[in-house]
Amino acid sequence: MSKYDVHLFPVVRFTVRGSEAESMEDACKKAEQFLSREAIKSAMCGGYEHGADFADEVIEALVDVQGDEQYEHTRWLRPVGDGWKEHEKTKS
Repeated sequence: MSKYDVHLFPVVRFTVRGSEAESMEDACKKAEQFLSREAIKSAMCGGYEHGADFADEVIEALVDVQGDEQYEHTRWLRPVGDGWKEHEKTKS
């Protein structure tokens, strides 16, 4: 049996409220300006004017085999149904 380090990539919903814009597309562009690592951390702790929480979805995982210092066996996987399947990033 092997040991693995698994890096999960969950979706985080970051809400920017009251964005004034000419269109929905413009509102998205303006909202992106608020997005930063620190803003997300702060929002998830309740200390920011905007909100953030996990959206109950993991979009992919990066799996390393412990001891594989050259990362030759590292793989990207995506959830598929009730399981996981190797992702194309691995094969490129």
